[in-house]
Amino acid sequence: MKLTGKVLGAAVAASIAAIAPAAADATVISYTTNPGVGAFSDSYTFSSPTGASLSVYLGSILSGPKTDVNFTSAKLNGASLSVISTGSSELRQLLDIPIAANEIVTLVVNGSSQLYGSYSVTFATAGAVPETATWALMVLGFGAVGYAMRRRVAKTTVAFA
Repeated sequence: MKLTGKVLGAAVAASIAAIAPAAADATVISYTTNPGVGAFSDSYTFSSPTGASLSVYLGSILSGPKTDVNFTSAKLNGASLSVISTGSSELRQLLDIPIAANEIVTLVVNGSSQLYGSYSVTFATAGAVPETATWALMVLGFGAVGYAMRRRVAKTTVAFA
């Protein structure tokens, strides 16, 4: 066993990890609210933590008596959310809207609700696609692991009676 080979391998792995750009994390912000009886107009405003893309999901599900919520409109910075379904399950979404870091985002939701109606809003930001250099380093790492596995010398033990 050569200690220098292990130290060299650890040094190479550490330097590759230091050079590779960090992957951007996804951020999810969720709200659940009960708008009360009758017509409502709710507004949600936040500053996007990272630049990349934003997806918005708005939903309400009829879960019992007096829990119905009907959306009349939902707009994110003036752009309308797409209607996925209406009726007992109201679902709307707007996917992959490009945003800049620290951009102010406002969602305005209008509709009507029964006594126990509630709905949820989820904002999800996704980081950018990894760079080509990141993919190249990953492939290089797999190649290094494969090379190390091929060079490994198998040890055979013999038991004598």
